[in-house]
Parts: sequence; C-alpha cells; structure tokens
Amino acid sequence: MKKNVMMRLASGLLVAVLLTTCAISGTFAKYVTDGTATDSARVAKFGVDVIGKTETENNMFKTSYEDTTAGITVQATEAVVAPGTSGTMTGFTVTGTPEVDVTVTYTDVDVELGNNWIDKFDLTKFYCPITFTISTNGGVETLCGLDYTDVAVFEADVEAAIEAAAGYYEANTNLNTVNDDLTVAWAWAFTGATGSQNNQDDEKDTFLGDRAADDVANAGTIYVAATCTVTQVD
Repeated sequence: MKKNVMMRLASGLLVAVLLTTCAISGTFAKYVTDGTATDSARVAKFGVDVIGKTETENNMFKTSYEDTTAGITVQATEAVVAPGTSGTMTGFTVTGTPEVDVTVTYTDVDVELGNNWIDKFDLTKFYCPITFTISTNGGVETLCGLDYTDVAVFEADVEAAIEAAAGYYEANTNLNTVNDDLTVAWAWAFTGATGSQNNQDDEKDTFLGDRAADDVANAGTIYVAATCTVTQVD
C-alpha cells in the first residue's frame, strides 16, 4: 500500500516538474531586433540637344558682305567668297546638363574645295588663297591654301583639325557654356594672306573671279560639313 502511495507521489511530482518546466520555458525572454534595407533610384538625366543648322541658316558663307566703313562690298544671288571676305561656322547649338560624363565629338567631317582653284599661270597647279582658322580645345590652328600644292591634302588637314575639337566633360557640366569649343573661321584676305608663308597674287585672284564670271561651272567652291555627337562615357 505504501509502495503504491510512493509511486503515485513520485508520478505526481514528475508531472509537476514537467509542467513547471514548460511554463518557465514559455516565459523566458530573448534579444530580438531587425532592420530593413531599402533604396531607390531614378534614371540619370541626359537631356542633351544638338541642333545642326542647315546651309541656309548658317552664316559661314553669305550672299553679301559688309565693310564697317564702306558698307556692302559684295552682293550676289547665292553664297560666295571673294577677296576681303570672311566668315565663321555657327553650325551647332549644344544644350543640356547631363548627369553623366560625356564626350562631344565631330565626325563625318567633309571639306571640299573642288577642282577649280587653279593657278592662272599654270592650270595644272592648285592655287587657293583661303585661310581656315580652327579653334578647338587644343588651341588654334591656321591653315592656308597657299601653302599647299594638292587640294586633297589641304582638305584632309582642315578636316583633321575640325575633328580635333573632340572634348570630354564631367557629369553636371552645362554644355551650353562649352559648345563653342569648335570654331571654324575662313578668310580670303584682300591683300596678303594671313598665316601663309607664300604671297597672295592679285592676278591669280582676279583669274578665279573671271572664271566664275565666264562660266559659273568653273568657279572655285567651298563646302564644309560636320556631325556633332554627344555620347555618354562608359
């Protein structure tokens, strides 16, 4: 009888211990913390506009030229060049403040002078009194046709000088303030070609004008074209 009582008492104590253990284990606390990582973004601004002017909008070559003292000195029905005239290419308007690094390059550059800039005294020789002045990031380069005996070489050198205007600009640069990095100016001096080691010849100049008067197809011509491209730097 006592044995049964002792067994019951032992069993009861075991059950009590198990219940107490479960209760205590359910009320113990532990350190708990958490954190949430979030981020967001938008597309970086580009917003660059490159507006190229057409031949009629550009003022590099004109139908009339004025002298500050004599007034209009040249008047024609189409764009012409003549002794004492000059002009500057204003072919591009580049605007925008991109939030990325960019390069501004000038490609597809094409300078053509044709085959009718010839020497009065030797029709097989190239004679061109036009001087190009190209201002770029690297400085100013002056190239005069009187220093060349080959029209193709003169054209290629002017093209290379224009292409050298390529520039690199860091993010958030206002391109409207730097788009004048390329300036292409030309001049046909009235007397004495600027930047040339060779002398300009009035007779040879007159011969070019006479050829234009006799047959416009024989007139010396100038054509300048370029494409301005703004590209994000990788």
